[in-house]
Amino acid sequence: MLPNKPHHRRANCQVLQAWFAGALAIIVAGSGCQMMSHTQNSDGVRMFQQAYYQGALQSFQQAIQSDPKNPDGYYNLARTYHQLGKLHNQPADLQQAESYYHQCLDRDPNKQDCYRGLAVLLMEQNRSGDAFKLMEGWAARNPSLASPKIELARLYEETGNREAAKSQLIEAVGVDPNNSRALAALGKLREDADVLALFSASFAEAIAVGRALGVTLPPDLQKRLEQSVLNFPPLMKPSMAVDLERGNRLELPWLGGKVVALGKELGVPTPVLSVMYAALKLHANGAPGTT
Repeated sequence: MLPNKPHHRRANCQVLQAWFAGALAIIVAGSGCQMMSHTQNSDGVRMFQQAYYQGALQSFQQAIQSDPKNPDGYYNLARTYHQLGKLHNQPADLQQAESYYHQCLDRDPNKQDCYRGLAVLLMEQNRSGDAFKLMEGWAARNPSLASPKIELARLYEETGNREAAKSQLIEAVGVDPNNSRALAALGKLREDADVLALFSASFAEAIAVGRALGVTLPPDLQKRLEQSVLNFPPLMKPSMAVDLERGNRLELPWLGGKVVALGKELGVPTPVLSVMYAALKLHANGAPGTT
């Protein structure tokens, strides 16, 4: 073993000091580049909003030079070229936009704004097949994310396929029950004829169970209930929906669940309410870990 001489210790300390200094310099330089890129992107967005597109392009180019890994710069470049291509009917600008959208997704495979921008570009070029392939691929690669399903639903709705849009939104809520975008979009679907028919059927089943029990109910009760649904504010949520979002216990066993149980006892069919009950039953005791 070599003796632990003072000059050996000094040399080791000098090596460690040099290493730490180099590492610190790399960290500081990296942070500085990211901060500069953020500032340049912010400046470019401000110029874009003022319709100063050439200045915005220059600022976004500087942003990706400062931090080539930051997807925001590529998205902002894509958006700016997209806007210029539409304003001046320039195919070359639209090609640039498509290229930068892809470069953005190369750096962040789940950047929602980039997927949306690219899908809009493809639809504007009558390439709906490519737009759906893009969104479907994103959704297939990320089955546990709500965002791809929401964007795919948006695409379906814009092309007139409301049933497919509804299906995607239901899937989105299934993976993220508290997703405000999916819930708001589903809230608008109450105006759809099929959704209203579902409400109407559930009302009819509950009324039939009540009458089978001998309860006297107004003859126009179903129509009044249907009208009340149409009069609700667009984003109004029943208390059970609020409890579901918050992970609280549900009143399901004493409300919908009780109607289903009584229907079985009385021999009154409740197919719609039974499906609703089955779908919510797994959440009746609240989110996992709650009491």
